[in-house]
Amino acid sequence: MLALVPLGSELERIMGSVRLLYTMLLLALSNAILHVLIALLVAHNPIHPYPHLMITCSMGFSGILFSMIVMETSLSGVESRSVFGLFNVPTKWYPWILLVVFQLLMTNVSFLGHLCGILSGFVYNYGLLNIFIPGTNFFSGIEKASWLSTCGR
Repeated sequence: MLALVPLGSELERIMGSVRLLYTMLLLALSNAILHVLIALLVAHNPIHPYPHLMITCSMGFSGILFSMIVMETSLSGVESRSVFGLFNVPTKWYPWILLVVFQLLMTNVSFLGHLCGILSGFVYNYGLLNIFIPGTNFFSGIEKASWLSTCGR
């Protein structure tokens, strides 16, 4: 959850507060849909060697954080990212390396939840969710509303 501070502040600066909130809700929904679809596919595949990695009961905010990592790395324009200060990887590999590292360090985390987060981030980046996103006038109108002025102070 500590990753939310740098990720959220950078994305909020780029997108705006209301659009980021809307995007996070949209990502939560797309993560959940992908999670159910992939879990159903794996559950009905009798030859899958590690079904326990895919069939999990938990899904938390970390999937959305992985989506935000994908979004932020594509928007940042940098060539490489540091993985915990240990080594650098190309930006396009960064979310996938984090997925593997987290799974190796914490074996009880939801692999499928994080994977769906990465996939949702790519779905968002490729514009496949644009049909569900209102125009910029909608978001700027809400952010300029007088009833939200107390939140901005």
